[in-house]
Amino acid sequence: MEQIKPTSTIAILMATYNGEKYLGEQIDSLLAQTYKDWHLYIHDDGSTDNTQAILQEYAQKHSNIHILEYESQRG
Repeated sequence: MEQIKPTSTIAILMATYNGEKYLGEQIDSLLAQTYKDWHLYIHDDGSTDNTQAILQEYAQKHSNIHILEYESQRG
C-alpha cells in the first residue's frame, strides 16, 4: 500500500440524503483524524430532514468543508 506523502492534500467526497442521524458523527470522525491536510466536498441530494442545516453549520465553522450546490440528481 502506498504511503501518503506529508505534502499531499486529500479530497474527500460525500453524498448525503436525509442523513442527519449520523452526519455529525461522520464529519466529527474526519475532523478528529491526525492527518489534517484534507478538504471535504459534500453534495446533498434534496434532503427533507436537517441534513442541509447540519452541513451549513459545519461548513461555516471549518474552512476545509465545502458544500457543492447544484440541482438535485433525485437519487
